[in-house]
Order: sequence, then C-alpha cells, then structure tokens
Amino acid sequence: MRFIPNVAIRRDVLTSSEDTIGCHCRSGLELWYHRPRHSCSALVAPMIACQISRSIFLVCGVLLAGGCEDNPSSRDATVTTAVQGSSVPSPRVAQFCGHCHAFPQPHTFARSEWRAEVAQGFRFYEVAENLKLDVPTEDEVVAFYESAAPENIPEPLPQDVEESSIFRSKVRADDSVAMSISGVFPGAHAGELWACDMRTATIYRSEETGRFSEAVRPVECANPCRLNWADLDRDGQSELLVSDLGSFFPQDHLNGAVWKLDPLADWKCTPVIQGISRVADVQPGDLDRDGDLDLVVAEFGWRRTGRLLVLWNPGHSDFTTWKQEVIDPRHGAIDVPLIDLDGDGHLDIVALLSQEFEMVVAYLNRGEGQFEQKVIFAANEPSFGSSGIEIVDFDQDGDSDVILSNGDSFDSSYVKPFHGVRWLENVGRYPFVAHDVVRMAGVHRTVAGDIDLDGDLDLASVSLLPPSVMQKWKGLPSIIWMENQGNDQFLSHVMEVDAAHHASCELNDVDQDGDLDIVATNFRWQEETGPPVTWFINQKRLPPPQ
Repeated sequence: MRFIPNVAIRRDVLTSSEDTIGCHCRSGLELWYHRPRHSCSALVAPMIACQISRSIFLVCGVLLAGGCEDNPSSRDATVTTAVQGSSVPSPRVAQFCGHCHAFPQPHTFARSEWRAEVAQGFRFYEVAENLKLDVPTEDEVVAFYESAAPENIPEPLPQDVEESSIFRSKVRADDSVAMSISGVFPGAHAGELWACDMRTATIYRSEETGRFSEAVRPVECANPCRLNWADLDRDGQSELLVSDLGSFFPQDHLNGAVWKLDPLADWKCTPVIQGISRVADVQPGDLDRDGDLDLVVAEFGWRRTGRLLVLWNPGHSDFTTWKQEVIDPRHGAIDVPLIDLDGDGHLDIVALLSQEFEMVVAYLNRGEGQFEQKVIFAANEPSFGSSGIEIVDFDQDGDSDVILSNGDSFDSSYVKPFHGVRWLENVGRYPFVAHDVVRMAGVHRTVAGDIDLDGDLDLASVSLLPPSVMQKWKGLPSIIWMENQGNDQFLSHVMEVDAAHHASCELNDVDQDGDLDIVATNFRWQEETGPPVTWFINQKRLPPPQ
C-alpha cells in the first residue's frame, strides 16, 4: 500500500443519518463534502492513494475495495472508495468490466445511476470489434454496482473568495462578440496572445492595450480549438496551425482537420490534413532530426474514431506528399506536447489519453520512426476525467515533470470529489510519482509559472462545468492559484467562485510590470456573446510611480 503523505482524512458525525468527509490537501485548502441524508454508510476518501488489486484492504479503519486490473503496479489508485460490507465483483463481472480499461469504481456514480451506466457499457461492447468475452447478464452487473455504490455522491461545500489574494484587479476584455473561447495561446512575438472561438471559428489577437480583436475568420475551418505557430516551409516566417474539431459537440465523424493560415498572404487557409476525426491538438517538432518540422496530431475522435498520428515532413510544403503514420490507434488524445524526455537528443511525444484509458503516455523516440511507449501515469478509474497536461520542470531538478488536470464533468451531472490537479514527478523511472496538489471540481486547465516572484514555480487552474452543475452547486471555485511553499506543500488561493466557464488559461505579463497575470478564457454554451477573456492582474510587483 502507498499513501500520499501530509494528508489528513477526517470524519465528523453530524447526525445518525448524515456526515461530512473532510480532506486537507497539500494545498492547504479544506475540501469538505457533505453527505445528503439517507445515504448509505459507504465513505469516499478521495485523498488516499494506494496500489490496489481485487483484494479488500482495511486501511485507517476504512474498507477500501479495489478494482480489477491486469497490471496494478502501472496504475495510480488516486480514485479510491470505501464500500459497505464485502461487496466484490464476481470473477466474470470483474473480467468483463475491466478488460479494456480499469475496473469502474462503484462510488463514482450514485446507486440510482448505475443501471444506465451499465446499459451504456453493454452497448459499447456490442459495437466493439474483435472482442469476445464471457459476458454476464446486465442484471448481474447492475446488482453488483447497486449493492456497492453509495446512495448519493458527496456534495462539495461552498468556498469563499480570498480577499487578500495578490490578484486584486479583475479586468474583462472589452470585446463583446466572442461566444465559446476554447483556448488562449502565446503568439509568435513576445507578450502576444491569440485565442480561438470554437463556435464561430473566429481567431482573435491581443493588442498592446490588452484588448482582443478579430484577426481572421477562415470559412474553411469549422470548430478551431487549438492554435500553434510553426515555420513548416522554412522560409523564416511562421504560419498559424489550427486544430479543427469539425463539430462543436462530440461525434464520430471524419470532419476534423489541421489548417495552415499564412499571415503574409491575407491569411490564406491551406489544409495540412483533412478527412480525419476530431483534432484536439497539433504540435510541430523535428522528430527525425532532418532539419524540418514534422507534426504530431491528436485525433481525439469520440467513441469509434480517434488515434495519434505523426505527419512526416519530406522537406517541402506539398502536404499531399507528407507521410502519415499511426503511432497509437487509441482514441481520446487531448494534449500531445513534444519534449526530449530522456535526454537522448530526440524529441519525444507525451500524450494525455482520456475517454476510457485515462493515462499519460510517453512515446520515446528511438530514431528511424520508432517509438517506445512508457506509461507516465494511469488512473484506476475510466471516469477519472482527464482534461489537460502541462510539461514543465516543476521541481527545477533538471528534468521534465507533468502537471495533470482531471475535471471533465460532461459525462454526468455530478461534481466528482476526485477531480483536481496532480504533479507527476519525474524520478528517472516509469511511472512518474504522483503528488496531489489540490482537489477542484471541473478543473480544465492548469499552467505553471513563478506567480509570487519567489524563485519557484506556482500553479494556476481554471474550471469548466456544465450549466446544470453550476446551477445545482454554489460556491465552487472557478479560478485558483496554488502558491508553492516548498517541501511538497502548496497554499491554495481561491480567486473566483460560481463562474466555471473557463476552458483554458495562460500566464502572461499583460500590463508589462514584470509579474505574471492570469488570462482566463470565457466559454459560453448558449449562443450568447461577451468578453473573450478575463484578466486577473497580478499586483505582486506594482508599476513604478509616474
């Protein structure tokens, strides 16, 4: 068994029919979950992390039921549950429900939800190809989950905005035409920011005043979600690479694409690749060390489509001749940053695979187009909700770590108590060591930077939740920055609550005063308009007097 240190699990009995579960995270933020009346006695202990198998363990007086895993040592059991009695799945249920992914933990949905969840799982199996298993009946699977699941999911208690935060000024960009800004990204020039509207296909550029204005709205592009700059033809001028989902809502189709926009040719839009599934990310890098940029494409897809691609650059800009190679046939890739992870001089690929896989995978570049897969992190729960990664030397020890956010809340109407931010520490072996930083409902993006100017790296996170969830729960933090206090300790500062409509964020010195401000995107589900981003101005270093 492995435990995360410096975590206190507390249970205060309020009445005979309701109780509260509290977790004091490394961030110093008390996350208390209130259990509604008439719930069963199953307790969720979201801050315990242990390696589990099919056995039941008695830990701190709480029974922990583990899922069925082929290789428990490769998974980080950051999602654990305490269940009532000795409810364990039969071997047939365990094998069927845990064959393609980690065994779903009973506590992740309320008891009343499991019949629909099981039915959906059976539908997935029916359309799966080349999969022949000993199939239990739906009623048998439902019976297990209903016997082990809690009656209700613990409810988060509201948080208050910290008045003493160094981010005292909240400035909204004054452009009022944006709808659903999916991301904000550094530009080709210092201090420049770009953003894309996933609904209207508008691409925005920041001005010196901080205001965002429309740069281009390419008619060819349907639903841009990610922007990047790259000089693919080696003419000394970077072009804008656009990841196009091809639909606003998730679907299985082949309408995804990668586009190149040329700012010197009136933003001429050229397809790099079309006719693929939903593209969530594209990253340029010289993978074969031949002097030109290749592309790694994250085809998120949905249920039946999606894969991880490399487009090999033959040395010219005729994209029809670029060689396509499937590096991983699995769907669900969200982020694919490139970094020389092992220091051998070759760029490696790090991919966040979501959907049922819920893992961070390194594809170590061995040259000659060969990649070796290594698992950096794997959750023990298919509804873990991975939402983004950031590659950074977080502990400043000379290697690359991973900051992982898991807050995808669009598969249910619940706020999951295990959503949050983790630092995956590179200790020279795989998997990396996972450290819990904070629990945050719906966290969608986390970025690292020295926010308080003390020489170490801090974190800033934003959340994105469905409107139904925001209406149901009040006081949920929507922006938090986490102050790195050293020795694996973090102090969380809640900057905003009840506004979980931020799909992404970036740290940028907006007012050019020498410290990092937070730029949070605004994502709207309805066809309404408003400011594309919200700025939180860092007052750690005040501008000099005039």
